[in-house]
Amino acid sequence: MMVRVELFYSSTCPHCPRAKEILVEVLDGIDAEIRFDEVNVLSPEGIEKAKKHGILAVPAIVINSRHVIVGVPARDRLLKVITRETGNGR
Repeated sequence: MMVRVELFYSSTCPHCPRAKEILVEVLDGIDAEIRFDEVNVLSPEGIEKAKKHGILAVPAIVINSRHVIVGVPARDRLLKVITRETGNGR
């Protein structure tokens, strides 16, 4: 099953680069089809997407439009959620 992962970020956020680094490390270790998008919440498109998902703070990671992790994620938690979404963690 394909997993869609969106990272909501801002260029002014001091924590967003670390969140991206952890997310990329986790995604690189998963053997599944992943669609990864970065969404700048300062852009018009990003503002709309953030509203759609109820994002009020960055960094925020949305997984399959169902799971939202706000802040710099713990590797273990992020891996667990994404693995579960691939169907390999059940």
